Amino acid sequence: MQKMRDNLKGVFASRSTLLLDVHKMIEILNPKIVGMRNYYALKNAGKQLNKMDWYIIKKFTLWHNYKTQNKRRYARISKVRKIIYNNGLQRLAV
Repeated sequence: MQKMRDNLKGVFASRSTLLLDVHKMIEILNPKIVGMRNYYALKNAGKQLNKMDWYIIKKFTLWHNYKTQNKRRYARISKVRKIIYNNGLQRLAV
């Protein structure tokens, strides 16, 4: 699970990603998510994959709040969740 987090953390680590829009970030993340889902998907791995989905939502919320210069870290998490899933972000736990 730590390896999956490090893989996703690398995408959000660069400050140059603040210049990208949501669609471009989703285009970057979707192949990584599908690859991890194919590699780690087992019958009883759903709980861990749900945790990773939550981690992705939190990282996207932090990214969105830095981008919109919102000082509160996890503000509008439900709004960000709607935005990313309406724009086609894949989920690990199916």
